[in-house]
Amino acid sequence: MGLGWTQPPGLFHMRQIFSPSRIAAFISFHLCVVCLNAQTDLDFCGSDLVRLSAMQNPAWQQEQLQHEQQIYHFYKNKSAGASNKAMAVVTLPVVVHIIHDNGAENIPDAQVLAGIQQLNEAFANSAYYDQGSGTNTMIQFCLAKRAPDGQLSSGITRDQNPLTQMTIELDDISLKDINRWPPTEYINIWLVREICRLNNGCSVAGYAYFPSSHGSPEDGIVMESKFLGSSAGNTGVLAHEMGHYLGLYHTFEGGCQNDDCLTDGDRVCDTPPDQSTLWVPCDQVVNTCSTDAQSGLPADEPDMILNFMDYTDFYCFNDFTAGQSDRMRWHIENVRQSLLESKLRSVVHHSRDRFFYRFGDRC
Repeated sequence: MGLGWTQPPGLFHMRQIFSPSRIAAFISFHLCVVCLNAQTDLDFCGSDLVRLSAMQNPAWQQEQLQHEQQIYHFYKNKSAGASNKAMAVVTLPVVVHIIHDNGAENIPDAQVLAGIQQLNEAFANSAYYDQGSGTNTMIQFCLAKRAPDGQLSSGITRDQNPLTQMTIELDDISLKDINRWPPTEYINIWLVREICRLNNGCSVAGYAYFPSSHGSPEDGIVMESKFLGSSAGNTGVLAHEMGHYLGLYHTFEGGCQNDDCLTDGDRVCDTPPDQSTLWVPCDQVVNTCSTDAQSGLPADEPDMILNFMDYTDFYCFNDFTAGQSDRMRWHIENVRQSLLESKLRSVVHHSRDRFFYRFGDRC
């Protein structure tokens, strides 16, 4: 499930498509859908739950609506043959905050390094994740080499705190207040022992906030430490949550409706409609919708149970599509672009009122 806003076909038609009554009805409908999805035991991703909370903020809603309008025009121009810039690899700085209480959740640096390497392989569609489908997103990640004050860093922090056992609705901001680097400059990833929800136990593996939260106190990713770097399959949890962080919905967002693949479902035209969150074997063919050819696809296709943004056994995860890659790149370049400003300034020494600075890469 993604956000409860349908992407409009542009500013010109905004008045017709987004009348006050239709907006109210649409928000009400999607709030209900998010609530229902948040109650399933199969819901390892808590992003719907935090998105429901964010939707209560009118400013956040407006920001999200504007982003969807803008990305709609991006896709329309792209499909109309607008020239595309040559795709260069972009590398985004990451800081991993390990919140622990001296238990197994205090994973070693080597496991974090393995997890970031696997995340890069997932986004490059290489190594374990190159299984005959998917695309290289040309997006990579690095552990930050410098802290916000310009000092050298491993990109890994450790804090002992009982909030390593946390409940999303109660502890999200308190957890992040323990250690947060500027979210406009770094992707903050908090690792904890266990993530719980008030009404549905402790089955959440991770959650992330959409780009509309960029720079806000809640911005970033939270996941259980046991899933990072313990295996290529388990690190798929971070690839999934990073997809949300960079603007992707679940592939089953919106069910089978597919009148316009840019405004329905996950708003990506090369992922077929999908209305199931049922976990199935990796080699099983599942097709829960017959509306694929209405928009975006030439014929009916099976659900993408191997896609990072579906719900499946973590060991099934192995690909993003070209359309998902485009959507993530758009959010990096137009919403989270401050992450690309890789130079940090730090004071070397000062004499009276004169300061001397050095510059260094975050990555």
